[in-house]
Amino acid sequence: MPNKLSDKIPDKQATLQESISQQREVLITILSDPLKRVAKSCSKIWGDRENLNHALTQVLHTIPYCKYLYTLDFDAVQNSDNVSREGLVTRHFGRDRSQRPYMKEAVPANGFLLSEAYISLRVQRPSLTALQLVKHYDAVLGFVGADFDLRNLPVTADLYEESTKWLQIKGDAAIRGTLFQQTRVDSLLDKEIDQG
Repeated sequence: MPNKLSDKIPDKQATLQESISQQREVLITILSDPLKRVAKSCSKIWGDRENLNHALTQVLHTIPYCKYLYTLDFDAVQNSDNVSREGLVTRHFGRDRSQRPYMKEAVPANGFLLSEAYISLRVQRPSLTALQLVKHYDAVLGFVGADFDLRNLPVTADLYEESTKWLQIKGDAAIRGTLFQQTRVDSLLDKEIDQG
């Protein structure tokens, strides 16, 4: 059984859907146990923003390739900051994530969900989110969320190419007049996953 994503990189002939499917299988394998442990430790300090942030910061390194780690109450309102390898991102505290694609999926009986791929709302990047139910005895308190950028995962990273067609050098008079007419060009990966 692989213990990291790079152990199961598919052949280059694999289709995009096969690659994403393989990526999901590996993520489920390596994420379910660490997120259960995180949820258990968070259940003891639920509702305490500072202690939740501290607990998430302490365990972020145990969740491979995780971009952001955070907690949500039962109504999908964020009750911690986003914890990243660069530090805390405080502007997301209190964010209502109830309309995000991963919150609309049914959480399996084991309490762990890995979302379908979607385009992130704020930075328009292909993403996946893992959710783990947080319980205190039989009461469901909320969720631990872990976000992943598909561009940073070994199986799908090579499938995503960032467009450089609209790059502007500051002061370039030749294109200054059309600056606000520029748009992001979808990659092959963007065309294959749901918009959220």
